[in-house]
Amino acid sequence: MPVLSERALLVANALVSSPAGFRRMELRAATGLSGPTIQRALADLRAAGWLEEKASEQSPVGAHVRLGREAGVIAAVDVGRRHVRSQLADVHGRPLHDEPVEAGAIDVDEEGMAVLATVRQTLLTALQRASEAQGEPYTLSEIRCVAVGVPAPVQSTGSIADLSLSEWSGKPVRHLIHRALAAHAETTGETLHPHLEIVVAKDAEVGALATWREYHDQTSSNDGGSRGTKDRDTSERASGLLFVKASHGIDAAFIHRGELVSGHRGMAAQLGHMWVPAQFDEFLEDFPVRLREAPPTKCLRCGRRACLENMASGAAQLRLLERVRESGAPQTLREMVAQINDDPAAHALSRQALIIASIRLGVVIAEASRVLDPSHIKVGGILASAGDTLMAPLRTAFARSTIGGQQAEITAVGSHRIDRVELDGAIELARRTLDFARDRVGVTAPAHARDD
Repeated sequence: MPVLSERALLVANALVSSPAGFRRMELRAATGLSGPTIQRALADLRAAGWLEEKASEQSPVGAHVRLGREAGVIAAVDVGRRHVRSQLADVHGRPLHDEPVEAGAIDVDEEGMAVLATVRQTLLTALQRASEAQGEPYTLSEIRCVAVGVPAPVQSTGSIADLSLSEWSGKPVRHLIHRALAAHAETTGETLHPHLEIVVAKDAEVGALATWREYHDQTSSNDGGSRGTKDRDTSERASGLLFVKASHGIDAAFIHRGELVSGHRGMAAQLGHMWVPAQFDEFLEDFPVRLREAPPTKCLRCGRRACLENMASGAAQLRLLERVRESGAPQTLREMVAQINDDPAAHALSRQALIIASIRLGVVIAEASRVLDPSHIKVGGILASAGDTLMAPLRTAFARSTIGGQQAEITAVGSHRIDRVELDGAIELARRTLDFARDRVGVTAPAHARDD
């Protein structure tokens, strides 16, 4: 492995911060280095084989400079309550194979830590898919960073925050994933990258990162590149973004000035376990009592009957429909949403249950917004694929529950993006985690292994 100069590693860090790379002239603003120093840094990177340049004979100074394969690759993993998805990408975040590797038909609550074996297998399969797509083999040793989104809050150490009755509580997931990959490498005679970093965040947080990146890229595109990178970052990051994942469970994450707000123990924006205010039941008076009653059992995570997740999540709706219907209740959340979208009249109970859930969701989002005051609210998760059946009553409930003229742009993740927004967010998290300056330090135990 080449030992690069400090200036080269600083430029490499700047390059990876942009999916498209930078023009040479833009690197001065991004790094604060002088023109000659940047030229020497690029020469160092070129000599190490790290650089990709698309020069133009008409304007070589305007050519984009990116990092190539020799700089390494990143891996992203999305662990949902019912699925695991993995994808390999270059260090700029460009996927190296078209479709993510997916393992469905899992249950995180029931399988507990056994799901990590599925994580490892999907990562190894993603390496194979990348090799097939690119026409050359990719190896485990090329992965510099693995970013994993999980359906639980994560502490700064990479361990899962304590949750009632959860097999994941307190587990050092970051360390366990590293150990699983190291064991596989030892079995096959491979090696891990000496500076491999594994970072873990809750799934709503990676969804928020993907949404923020989309807003940021749209801002950059809409201004036609007339403003500098710093100006674009400042204007976009000034806005607060609340991402809500409404699926089998309910969770949220908040981004302020471009940075995740995770809290002291990773428990920030735990929207799913906020109390559903009883005084807003007046919004539900037109619905059958049997559909709006609090469930008979308490939430397994927080121990409340009236938390949002226990009353409005996809899992809660499936349990409700099983109680009130003698037969024909949907067996999966996707089936329920598909029935509502295809023939809402024939599945009136399912539609009403979803509308009640969306009203409760809108009320609780409004309560949270009094504290967070976001300018943008994005709703993802499987429930978002119900479109206006979810979003119209949610917006109405939000508007009726806010105070002081509070406003926010509330939109849903597009149906074509719902199944991969968290995966894209994990790619973004991996890009943010990369720090080539570590290459100047001797090969030591990775940070995640030391912490745990």
